[in-house]
Amino acid sequence: MLNAINTDKQNVTALSNAACVALWLDAAEVCNLTYACSFKPGTQLSCRRPADIGLAWKQCSGPVNCKRMAFIFDYYGSEVYQRALGNTHHAATTQEIMATMGIVMDVPPTEMRSGHRTCVQKRYSYCANNRKNNILRGGAGIHHVRVNLEQGEEDRRPNFKRPKEVFFISRRDRTITGAAPVVDQVSHVVNV
Repeated sequence: MLNAINTDKQNVTALSNAACVALWLDAAEVCNLTYACSFKPGTQLSCRRPADIGLAWKQCSGPVNCKRMAFIFDYYGSEVYQRALGNTHHAATTQEIMATMGIVMDVPPTEMRSGHRTCVQKRYSYCANNRKNNILRGGAGIHHVRVNLEQGEEDRRPNFKRPKEVFFISRRDRTITGAAPVVDQVSHVVNV
């Protein structure tokens, strides 16, 4: 029984990872994310692997790439995907995984109380966040810049509702010891 559960968990993880990678590569192509080729100086290559997205982020963390990263990881799967197909990537992928694996729930996800999620939905979220953090890990350490959905602790307004096209980047100046992070608003993600 435990082996069957672990096998199902591995299958859901593999399907979730594959769906997220396909989504992110599609979004990278839409926003024309490129990275500098190390073998041919002056040549820009399009991203064909998740590592290429991370490489583009490590090479340049300017405002344009910050907007592109926000578009790829946060905006494309939730907003653009929903406008085009009527459902978020998260919901569409979990439905597809459940149909592919023949998973039938006693209580369908649509009838669950708000805030409750199925194990497949939780696994998708875990895989997406883990994979995103692995791709972007080196950029924050090199450039000291991170793309956030939230504004941060400073200037926090308790009832602030973030519009979908607004993201924040937080930077820390490492040359000044004990410097507080600087949070900047990045808007107009669609116009990258």
